[in-house]
Amino acid sequence: MRSSLARFMARENATPEEIKKFAAAAWHQGKGLWIPDGYSRNEIEREFFEALGNELYGRRK
Repeated sequence: MRSSLARFMARENATPEEIKKFAAAAWHQGKGLWIPDGYSRNEIEREFFEALGNELYGRRK
């Protein structure tokens, strides 16, 4: 089954600019928010993002 967000997922060979463009399009169309790993500016933000991801998708493997 294909996700409605599949068109916004980056290909393996996508450039950083393409990934940013896909993420922006997803946000502006109300489809979601992509937060790159390592984006957080401090420990509190990192813990918040991790807790949110765990709540929505389960713990990372």
